[in-house]
Amino acid sequence: MALPRRSRRDMWYPEDTTHPPMHWLQQAFADVNNGRHPEITLPACIEVIVPEPVFANQRLPLKLIDTKGVDQTAEREDLECHFDDPRTLVVLCSRFFDSPDIASQTLIQRAREAGVRDIEVKTALLVLARPDEALAVKHDGGGNVEDETEGYELKKDQIDLRLSSLGVSGLPVHFFNAKENDPEPVRNALVEQIVAYRSRYCGQIEELSRTVDHLIKYQEDVTSRLVFEQVSQRLATWINKHREIDWHDMPVQTPLVKAIGGTRYAATVRASVRRQGQWPNLDYYHHLAHGTRRVAVKVIGGKIDQFKIVIQNLIDDDELSAAREFLNRVVHSLDVNVDSAYRTLQLAGQKAYKDEMENDQHFWHECEGRWGAARLVPGGKYWDEIRDMTDVQLQSSYPNAHQLLKEMIGKEWDRLIGVLNGMLKEKGTEVGFTVKRK
Repeated sequence: MALPRRSRRDMWYPEDTTHPPMHWLQQAFADVNNGRHPEITLPACIEVIVPEPVFANQRLPLKLIDTKGVDQTAEREDLECHFDDPRTLVVLCSRFFDSPDIASQTLIQRAREAGVRDIEVKTALLVLARPDEALAVKHDGGGNVEDETEGYELKKDQIDLRLSSLGVSGLPVHFFNAKENDPEPVRNALVEQIVAYRSRYCGQIEELSRTVDHLIKYQEDVTSRLVFEQVSQRLATWINKHREIDWHDMPVQTPLVKAIGGTRYAATVRASVRRQGQWPNLDYYHHLAHGTRRVAVKVIGGKIDQFKIVIQNLIDDDELSAAREFLNRVVHSLDVNVDSAYRTLQLAGQKAYKDEMENDQHFWHECEGRWGAARLVPGGKYWDEIRDMTDVQLQSSYPNAHQLLKEMIGKEWDRLIGVLNGMLKEKGTEVGFTVKRK
């Protein structure tokens, strides 16, 4: 490797070369990415800067993030974090016949389990087809399609059916054959999806402005004041009856246990065990963080769903129409705060279990001791033993982490109750709100 001489950190297109810029970039990237450049070490991340917009679009300053490919597991923090980023469009790529592949389905399913909203509007599926693959699609009766377009349409129907079984509908699906298709339509479609996603935020700002104007207009109207008073009382009644958390027996380690059992290589499990649970393709604490968030979605999300039913009933009541914009604003504010609560609890769960489990040398030593004998037994016995040991350990140990998890969920629910009370709090008026515009 000759590591001492691999100290270079950047390279730029030389003006005296005869190679076209994109050809030079392709070769340079391949050399660095594969560790073949004699002056640059193996990279954790490569930044590529080009003078022209990658998507030939001047409306938006776009940054493309090409993640590490999924060769073992999709349940990785560097992939799943993008679903929580409100500034990111997630593009899931898969081969034609496999689409939607297991990796894409896993990421979508786990995002839903984690309570991620707006999956359909901030995610797209890019199906990468090879020549003639679309023509190989058959109708249910066994007949061949007439052209590539019909093949894409039939494949999209199959994809939509599979995604609907995951609870996702209307997810944009794009097809692209790199050897034969013009990339411009796909690029334009992705940009338009970003624009549409941004427009949702613009619409929310406009809605907020209309709501404030609406409240100012009706604040002095006696009939409207009575409507808001009735709405506030009904919401306050629900809040007072649901201040306590209803706990469910939902083990936080379920995603971790499932991930261990589904790992492709025994060496991956061993690598994680030897590093006290920290290995990119099997990170104990990432899965425990996801498990914590699943519990929060079950406990808090269930309450929120009930509250939204109450609000929807009020919205549908024509006699309370004066309060509709206000109620819609309550829902939006609640969604924002719930998303924040989920992310907070995910990080808290990760830290709580890592603080206790990482230093449990006896457990890791026991797991490490299983490698010698278990690897000689056919049938994946090593996976099974580590999976079962981890499950038992997390059920019977780490009471401080379990208790901290409950306390944190309780605190976040109290905070959400406080947010709701703040919207309905009386401030010198009979109606549970006051309005100020700067």
